[in-house]
Amino acid sequence: MKLVANRREVDAILASKIESDRQLTVEGVQDYLHHFNDAMFPNILANQSMLFAWLSLLYTASTAERK
Repeated sequence: MKLVANRREVDAILASKIESDRQLTVEGVQDYLHHFNDAMFPNILANQSMLFAWLSLLYTASTAERK
């Protein structure tokens, strides 16, 4: 843990302070955990209205293999 400790090597090369980077990391992890189901691949596709296009592509590929 010394490498990422306050005022150590990693802190020296980061553009922001290590404390703010830690806070952003915590917020990112919390957001991911609070929206875990939304982060699943089928939900991402559905949320972006691409599920139909993805399923159509799979169907087209599977029928092409049968011919």
